[in-house]
Amino acid sequence: PDLAILAVPAESVVAALKDCAGAGILAAVVWAGGFAEVGEEGRARQRQLEEACRASGVKLCGPNCIGIINTSLGLTASFSTMLAEHEQLAQGSVSIVSQSGGVGVMSHSRAQQLGFGFRVTVSCGNEAVLGVADFIRAFSHDEGTRVIAVYIESLSDPAGLVEALAEARRRGKPVVVLKGGGSEASGRAALAHTGRLAGADRTYDAIFREFAGIRVHSTEELVE
Repeated sequence: PDLAILAVPAESVVAALKDCAGAGILAAVVWAGGFAEVGEEGRARQRQLEEACRASGVKLCGPNCIGIINTSLGLTASFSTMLAEHEQLAQGSVSIVSQSGGVGVMSHSRAQQLGFGFRVTVSCGNEAVLGVADFIRAFSHDEGTRVIAVYIESLSDPAGLVEALAEARRRGKPVVVLKGGGSEASGRAALAHTGRLAGADRTYDAIFREFAGIRVHSTEELVE
């Protein structure tokens, strides 16, 4: 197999991941919550997961994510209820990476309703291994992706985001960004969501201006 979908409780994830690595499966999606977003015990569990991935070379999406949909491959490594609402997923040329699974699949579902669909939808969750910047870079090199959409609440790797935005610009891929957590209340919600502080909004504004990120302020604007 190319990809393991670990649909198991948080306390079983590390052992399952090691089993996958031992079988030569070096890509995985972890859906479960119960990691860095839930306190010290969860943070310790996420550190164990990160260490297991580093030791084995597994490229991991998640944990605490809805997963990955790739319409060009017919891949639905996701438990999104959107998949029960549509008979077929239209193939599109927009790919999205979102720290919120809800925002990602809601945007994809709206695009589907409008008749143009998305190409790849990634919910990256807590970003134990792969993060927003990694997926922006991947989309930049994907010939079928013409536009990159991003939803972020916080950044674990600001330098990586800058490099990824620069790479997208070099390769002629517009990046449209919706930033959550701009207000104090939504910042608290972001912390509860993925376990990270949202950061100073003006810093993000400066980064987007410098590296040609097109900032929008609602999911409606993002889809438009």
